[in-house]
Amino acid sequence: QEPENRPDIKYWSMHFVGMLALHLPVLIWYDVPLLLSSAVAAVVGCAIAFAIFNRAAVQSWLLALASVFMGAAIASMHYTGMAAMRMSSKVTYDPLIVAASVGVAIIGSFAALALTRNLIQVKSESGASLRKSGAALLMGFAVAGMHYTGMAAAHFTRGPAGWLPGNYLVLGTYQLGLVVAATSVALLGIALAATQFERWTLKTRGRFENLLELSPQIVWFGQPDGQITYFNPYWYEYTGLSVRKALGDGWISAIHPDERDDVVERDRKSNRL
Repeated sequence: QEPENRPDIKYWSMHFVGMLALHLPVLIWYDVPLLLSSAVAAVVGCAIAFAIFNRAAVQSWLLALASVFMGAAIASMHYTGMAAMRMSSKVTYDPLIVAASVGVAIIGSFAALALTRNLIQVKSESGASLRKSGAALLMGFAVAGMHYTGMAAAHFTRGPAGWLPGNYLVLGTYQLGLVVAATSVALLGIALAATQFERWTLKTRGRFENLLELSPQIVWFGQPDGQITYFNPYWYEYTGLSVRKALGDGWISAIHPDERDDVVERDRKSNRL
């Protein structure tokens, strides 16, 4: 699975930095436990969506179900984050715009997942980069579109006078936004580097395995206790043994009876060194 299709915290980062872009004539504090809950909502919801999406066969109704979970995750993340706001103001919401924001999240998620699924199913590399970019833009639209539509649904009115911040609150500042954004970019960079390393490792391993498969010599891998875990195809051609009969200590049966005891004893001595 491509890394850009994995559920992670980058959606929450965009959402929170977007919330910090809101300027009101009062200081805005954020309840830390609720902020963490909004991140958990995003991760859990996206994980459920991708568990459905990554099935071997995905019918239209399953894709729609995954989109609903994805959209619900984005909406839960947003409104839980909004509920974390603490200030000397009250917040009310227009229910029609709230419904529209959820619809934007679901529709945007469906478009992104459908395009990504098409990218997975199509074997041709032609236009792959363009489709990946399109899927990323659509998912970004789903998150950003839902976020700002949801913000438009919020109405702020004057709260009780003399309000003071309580415990477990963090002040929403420009500096906090920079820290969150920089941390998100750094984590994304690390994830991309790890993915590239994984791809390189798999490619290198594949080449090595091809060399073993084509080698005209017997190649095997064994454990310290003498149990054999791998034979290349030339071994099976040479001995006529099957994989089931050769692995472990079954290879001993391929040794000539006159030499078998001596070979086994030497093998045991070498494993004890």
